[in-house]
Amino acid sequence: MSKLFVDEIQPKTTGGVINAKGMVIQVVSHRNSGVNSTASSTFVATDSTVTITPTSTNSKILIQTNAPLYGNNNNTHTYTTIYKDNVNLAGGTTELQLFATGSDSMGRWSNGSMQFLDSPNTTSAVTYTVYFKNGTSGTSHYDANGGMAIITAMEIGG
Repeated sequence: MSKLFVDEIQPKTTGGVINAKGMVIQVVSHRNSGVNSTASSTFVATDSTVTITPTSTNSKILIQTNAPLYGNNNNTHTYTTIYKDNVNLAGGTTELQLFATGSDSMGRWSNGSMQFLDSPNTTSAVTYTVYFKNGTSGTSHYDANGGMAIITAMEIGG
């Protein structure tokens, strides 16, 4: 068996391309700054937002989010989705994920997460933001504990 030891690998100066297909090229992450609240039945932006500039038009962007959610009464349902540059990735008013699993007489708590694999087909900056809405009654709270919600965007070579 042969072994190859190198100190550094560099691309050719002309015509050289490093194949990064399937590799994580860059990671951008943002921790929310505090609680966002709404009684709106239409999606509103949260403070969970991240901007990433793909290095190739063939790259994919994997967006992952996680946040504690709370509805102030037992009938409150909180819906969340991800927008790319102010366009709902789920399309229309459909949400990517519904968080309303736990409940008690005081309200509904849930710790939920979403993932979405996007193909932005650009090398310009792209902004991803978590939006949320109240689906029933009462008030919905995103990042209910304040500072616990996070959004991460990973560029995957295509």
